[in-house]
Amino acid sequence: MVINLDRVYKDDRLCKSLTGMKVFELNNLLTSFESSYLQLDNSKQRQRKFGGGRRGVLPTFRHRLFFILFYFKCYPTFDVAAFFIGTVRSKSHSWVKKLIPIIESSLGRELVLPERKIDTIEKLFRNFPESKEIFIDGT
Repeated sequence: MVINLDRVYKDDRLCKSLTGMKVFELNNLLTSFESSYLQLDNSKQRQRKFGGGRRGVLPTFRHRLFFILFYFKCYPTFDVAAFFIGTVRSKSHSWVKKLIPIIESSLGRELVLPERKIDTIEKLFRNFPESKEIFIDGT
């Protein structure tokens, strides 16, 4: 992983700017995230024992939690996300798809995360009733 997690975990401001959470909040969430990961991962048919095989670009639960929170906070393209973790676009996409249900499970409810697709104006105003004006960037 290209991102220096030791630096992130030592600097509250940096951690919050990259993940939206302070270091102690991230550490508190890590236990729940690890439990959800193991529970959801063990529900699949595995080819190898957990921990077997090649070490990936996100080798620890701490790396995986950081990556998915970084993705939601900064919302980079898959190319940019891949650059930061030292892999290719398709693999960063795979990690995001794998980690979304795990972070939702560890948070306990899907309502904590922003809705991924708002496809009607009615849905937009239902989700954001305080909105009066909307600007759309078409570039």
